[in-house]
Amino acid sequence: MVSFGEALRAARKTAGYGLQAFADELGIDRSSVSRWQRGKHFPEPYYAEKIRALTGLDVESFRQRGVVVTRDELAEGLASLAVRVDQLAAGHEELEAAVARLEQRGAGQVPPG
Repeated sequence: MVSFGEALRAARKTAGYGLQAFADELGIDRSSVSRWQRGKHFPEPYYAEKIRALTGLDVESFRQRGVVVTRDELAEGLASLAVRVDQLAAGHEELEAAVARLEQRGAGQVPPG
């Protein structure tokens, strides 16, 4: 399956745009287009519409099919997941400590309070 970056590069060239000319038409710097083509970022909806108008490429169809997950999006998702796992682990430890206190209290080992 063709990646978004590959499809964008092919559509841009087919439409007759060099990298700089395409970036100029979009009103952005060429490094942004380069990042899209390398799969590091994905264009915002505003630029997706402009790309479609210039090349005919349906940018959003890539996102809808789940084909597009940029490296940055993946890294952000993994970082969020790691934070959530840490939160759950801390909550689990607190719960275990509370259960232990209740068990000790029930066995008469720890006075209430």
